[in-house]
Amino acid sequence: MENLDKFLKYFAKKTLIITFLNIKYYPIFKIWYKYFRRYKLKNFLVISMDKQIHKVLNNLKIKSILITINNFENFLSDKKGGFEESHNLRKLWLLRGLIFKKIIDADVNIIHCDSDAFWLKNIYPLVDNLQYDISISIAYGMPKVAIRKWRFSLCNGFFMIKSNPHTKAFMKKYWDLLSKVGHDQAAMNQILLRNDIKWRKKSNIENEGYVKKLRLRVKVISDNIICRSSTRATAGVYIYHPFLVGGIEKKLKFLKENLQKVEIKSRKAA
Repeated sequence: MENLDKFLKYFAKKTLIITFLNIKYYPIFKIWYKYFRRYKLKNFLVISMDKQIHKVLNNLKIKSILITINNFENFLSDKKGGFEESHNLRKLWLLRGLIFKKIIDADVNIIHCDSDAFWLKNIYPLVDNLQYDISISIAYGMPKVAIRKWRFSLCNGFFMIKSNPHTKAFMKKYWDLLSKVGHDQAAMNQILLRNDIKWRKKSNIENEGYVKKLRLRVKVISDNIICRSSTRATAGVYIYHPFLVGGIEKKLKFLKENLQKVEIKSRKAA
């Protein structure tokens, strides 16, 4: 973590875009980076979770900080939810939560993006200009308690948190709960549920919320902008974040069949 602390000093009062990666997921990241590098954003950092991927990224001159998770180089989530997968995901989510908190505490704004949430357009100016403490993508799967109460949930696959006293207080509560439940998306939603967020629906697809106890403003990013399904993609989509199941070959096959379709739809708005 010492290298991260030093790195963050250069980004005080600025925004850092971050993703996490191990060598097993590199074939997906290669596709992701082909899109992302179009925008020539210098405020980008990969957290490498094994030495192999750290070496690969250094050779490609992609900024990377090595923060290892033991025996993580062979891990690939197939979305089947077995014990080993759940155990490894818990380790990943705890590491991510700790790093998110560290970044916010260092007065650095953060955009976190999963390395399978593909930037078909440059979403950075859009979210950076939103006047909210947290701007986050939408989900409809879990946790079920959020779905029952709000009819949607918040997805940790893409979000922006702006560092200020309110988000620092929020991240402390988030980390405390994450340390207990071990699931990042569950913790994110439960914190807002427990602190009685009030949602105001601006349209049938957009929501903004306010947490009075924490003085926290939250924006749910429309799934017309960050899309999970190729069939539901519209011309306004900026990011395609598919739900990839199975092994690496199955994931790559799915992307080959669907990513270009969504990209074509996205271009129609240009």
